[in-house]
Order: sequence, then structure tokens, then C-alpha cells
Amino acid sequence: MRIFKKCVIPLLIATPLALLLAQCGVGSLFPLLVGKKIWLSNDEDVLKQEIGHHIHTGSSIAEAKNVLHLNGFRCGYQKSSEPVDSIETNRSSKDADYLFCYLEISQLVCAKTYKPVIYYKNETVTNIDAAVGGWCL
Repeated sequence: MRIFKKCVIPLLIATPLALLLAQCGVGSLFPLLVGKKIWLSNDEDVLKQEIGHHIHTGSSIAEAKNVLHLNGFRCGYQKSSEPVDSIETNRSSKDADYLFCYLEISQLVCAKTYKPVIYYKNETVTNIDAAVGGWCL
């Protein structure tokens, strides 16, 4: 019984601590556990590939929004309009509907912004674009 107590108490303390440290290192743990974690990159091409790995052309736009929302992005639908941000320069279709998403990661006096754009037609993903920006005080 004493051996059991000696093992259980440190385990009860270490488990939440390990989960807290993992949460700080990778962001939200749930997408990692279900295999839908989008690893952020400062390179726009790498970010576009990473998003494309989880959101395939031909999948539903609702599924794409769910995957991005699961990873902490805030998203909104835009219908046949101009881009909502000047950082979006690689727009492939002028009158396309798209899902614009935004995630800002703050670090002391600087912040990085990740902005995937998911183009769709008839509720089906047709193209993926991504932009990375940032600011410092």
C-alpha cells in the first residue's frame, strides 16, 4: 500500500503539469490528439502546404472551417467581394467566394498573424492560399 501511495501522488501531480507544459508548447492539445493539428510556419508556402494537408481540394467548406476553428482560427465567409485585408495578394479568382481566417500569436512586444484563405464554389473547397504578417512595437 505504501508503494502505491508513493507512486500515485507524484503521478497525480506530474500529469496535470505535463499537460500544462504541452499546452504551452503546441497550443491547443485537442487538434493534436485527433490528428488535425496545423503546425504554423512563417513561410507562406509551407503554411499553405500544411493547411492543404488537412483541408483537401474537394472537401466541404464547413469541414474546412471546423478544422481551422479547432486550431484557434477565427473565420468568416466572404461572398463575391474584394479581399478583406491588404496582405492577401495572391487572389486567384476575382468573383470567388472564400473563407477568410485569422490567428494572431503575441510574443512580448511583437505578434505574428496567420491568414489562410479557403476559396470555394458550391460549398466545395477549390483553392487554398495563405499569408503571414506581423507587427512589433
